[in-house]
Amino acid sequence: MFGEASGLRINCTKSWAIVTRGDHRDHDEERIAPILQRSIGAFPCKYLGLQLAILSLTKAEWQPTLDSIRACLRPSMATRPHKQSRQTGPCGFSPICSTRSSSADF
Repeated sequence: MFGEASGLRINCTKSWAIVTRGDHRDHDEERIAPILQRSIGAFPCKYLGLQLAILSLTKAEWQPTLDSIRACLRPSMATRPHKQSRQTGPCGFSPICSTRSSSADF
């Protein structure tokens, strides 16, 4: 239905299936590939240019994405270290409450 309404079709040359359950010793990939008529992929992978993974990605796996973002930034923004504003706490987030107290508070 969606394909008929939008005119979009699956590009079979770019499509693959990723088995997220099952035991690799059971050879699920070999049984599923002919049924789906797709090659079998694995995590981590890219979808719409973003890295997808089941577990947290390592810095090395994130590096290509970070490099692409850095390339899109203005040259001065890509190399400048981040400055904390006065409104943020030590972690760079806005503090919910102030932890300062004085003798007048007691």
